[in-house]
Amino acid sequence: MGSKIKEIIEFPDRKIWEQYGKVTGYCNKEFGWNKYDLVRKAMTVTNLGMIGFGSCGAIFGAEIGSSLTIGAGGLIATLQLPIYYSDKKQSIEEEKKEYKIMEKTGAVKKPVFRPTLPIFLGVSLWSIESGIDSLVNGTKVPEKLSSVFSSEEYGVIDGLLALTIGTALLGMVSKKYFQDQIMTPPKKKQGFWKTIYDKIRGKTEVPQLEPASEQEYQSLEDLAA
Repeated sequence: MGSKIKEIIEFPDRKIWEQYGKVTGYCNKEFGWNKYDLVRKAMTVTNLGMIGFGSCGAIFGAEIGSSLTIGAGGLIATLQLPIYYSDKKQSIEEEKKEYKIMEKTGAVKKPVFRPTLPIFLGVSLWSIESGIDSLVNGTKVPEKLSSVFSSEEYGVIDGLLALTIGTALLGMVSKKYFQDQIMTPPKKKQGFWKTIYDKIRGKTEVPQLEPASEQEYQSLEDLAA
């Protein structure tokens, strides 16, 4: 009974994990990336989102004349670079450790299913959608800020704050899903843009026609003979 309940609770997380697994498999096949390469790319998304969020927060603080908000926003944005390099270093160490375990035992790390992760994914997507909506349609200005912002101006700042924090949260969630994927053996990595270019070039390249041999084409006299 307990295991059945656990399966039901973990079902959404497992299904989302499977979709991230398809992305991981495709990137491994096309670019030679393993799950840790994707972890680091998800980290980049998070840090860029937080830089944007902090910067927008600082601008918002400047508009309303709040030194505390300016300082908090600036601090959030400034801290992202050292946080990224610290997380990157840790992920490289984890990658080496997992490869060593694979080489010695042949065992791979089992995925961990978290019932709360789909909730955070949903919140991140809602925040992104809400931010885009505010940017496009504007937002009602709170009464205490009506002397500072118009509806359009407030829609821009409110939309950017929601969009950037949603993007950062999406990166965090994606990092967790990529970390829990099955590790693949080392593979030669391909350049992303070169691979894309080669694919496009391969599809658009016009095949060269070869000159016909005498056996393929005959004169009308030969055909009539």
